[in-house]
Amino acid sequence: MSVRGQYQTLEAELRRDLPGVQLDLEELPSGAFMFAVWWRSRQFALDYLPSQQRFGVDEVPADEPPFYTGYNNVFSTFSDAAAQVKEARIWAGIHF
Repeated sequence: MSVRGQYQTLEAELRRDLPGVQLDLEELPSGAFMFAVWWRSRQFALDYLPSQQRFGVDEVPADEPPFYTGYNNVFSTFSDAAAQVKEARIWAGIHF
């Protein structure tokens, strides 16, 4: 499945499982993806950096731009990055 397809699948899953969650998926001309998840005034990012072929996952501090490179969690596969986002929902008090 393409990177875009993987993001779209995750987006559909989060919308189904988390009513009221706000999501924003953006593909940049470089092939990078920005995926923001807002829940209860907290924002999480799962971004794809094609130059590094890596996925960065982190909670985004309120004073940071939505796409940045200082990720605390970096993965080589989308499935590992998506699992981290799903785990982050627990930290934010989101329970399926």
